[in-house]
Amino acid sequence: MILELKDVQSFELTEEPNNDAMALRLSGLVFHSALAADKLTTAVEGSVLTVHIHLTPARKGLSGRFSYVVQVPAGITEVRFGSAERATIWQRKEANQPSR
Repeated sequence: MILELKDVQSFELTEEPNNDAMALRLSGLVFHSALAADKLTTAVEGSVLTVHIHLTPARKGLSGRFSYVVQVPAGITEVRFGSAERATIWQRKEANQPSR
C-alpha cells in the first residue's frame, strides 16, 4: 500500500540545497493507526519525480512517523507524492525567475 498526501498529518517539506544538487526532507505522520511507514521509493517519468512511501502493518519497531531525504536530480522540475493522487509537493524555481 502506498501512502497518499491526504493521509498524512503534519506534512512538512524542507529544501536542503547541497552545492549544485537539491535534496528535500519529507516528514509527517501516517494518519492510519494500524499502519506504519516502511520505506521510500521513487519513480522518474520525464522531468517528474514521484515519491512513494510504502506502508506496512504496524508492529514493534515501526512507527507512523516518517522522515526521509529525497535527492532531486538536476533534470527534475517537479516532485509528486503518492500513486493515486500524485499531488505536486515541489517545483523547481527557474534560475532567471525574478524574486518577489
